[in-house]
Amino acid sequence: MKETTVLKNHPVPGVEKDLGKEQASAQVGVSLLRITFRVALVLTVAVIALIGIWAVAALVGGATSAGGPLEFIKSWFTAVNGG
Repeated sequence: MKETTVLKNHPVPGVEKDLGKEQASAQVGVSLLRITFRVALVLTVAVIALIGIWAVAALVGGATSAGGPLEFIKSWFTAVNGG
């Protein structure tokens, strides 16, 4: 107990007295990194969702223009086999 009182009342020479600013700066940095990570994650998920929606729309459009799902599959096999 006496040691902590002595250290508080008599700062060590060469040690910066105000550590609160450094801790606040570090906390701001961590907060900014968290925000950046979350924004990047949300944007990545949004792009993946858009690509998935586009793929489904392309399949539905292909099936519709081919005359239905069965015709679409038949046309796909014909195109793959070269017949």
